[in-house]
Amino acid sequence: MSQAAELRFVQLGALALRIHRLDPPAICAELAQRREQAPGLLADTAVLLDLADLDPPPAEALRELIDSLEAQGFPVAGLTAAATAHELASATGLHVIGRSSDTREGEARHKRKSGGHRDAVATLRIDRPVRSGQQIYARGGDLVVLGNVGAGAEVIADGSVHVYGSLRGRALAGARGDRSARIYSLDFQAELVSVAGTYKVFERLPAEFSGHPVQAWLDGEQIQLAALAEG
Repeated sequence: MSQAAELRFVQLGALALRIHRLDPPAICAELAQRREQAPGLLADTAVLLDLADLDPPPAEALRELIDSLEAQGFPVAGLTAAATAHELASATGLHVIGRSSDTREGEARHKRKSGGHRDAVATLRIDRPVRSGQQIYARGGDLVVLGNVGAGAEVIADGSVHVYGSLRGRALAGARGDRSARIYSLDFQAELVSVAGTYKVFERLPAEFSGHPVQAWLDGEQIQLAALAEG
């Protein structure tokens, strides 16, 4: 008898939305602004609510936020795990999916302190161009692309991303919360870069970075860029 089903790991189109203040109009306005900056990033994307920064909000207030998000075209898929997530999930009819960013960052810090992060890392090497519409994900380690990453392509790694050709698409490092991850490109022309969930969209690159060797990293809650030494 043939197999009735099988489990596969897939990189789902979902974003964790960390709520610092339960203010539905302000949250929707901020997301709308993000969507204008990066329409491709938020197209057909579900939202997971991360409530780790909040005291348990009343279920009706959370329901108001969910209704507001969905009315603006941001479907809410569930809650990330936090101290009160399961209680709120039962009150709102949502499921708990994944972990909060605090949990992921704590695991990443533990790995760095123990030396386990780099010891256990497997590097995925891609020796062909990554073309528009393609997505490459290095689960559990670094990603090295020896060719170009085209506009509309996406390269993702739990560790750092290294692109030895042109980076014209999107690069996401530290996909599971490693804030020490970095992005390196010898020909930087990126549409978007992200480290540990914090991202920066480029409508027009500064001249000192466009087409030059560049590294990107996370400093606090901001993405920083710097030129790599040439020669």
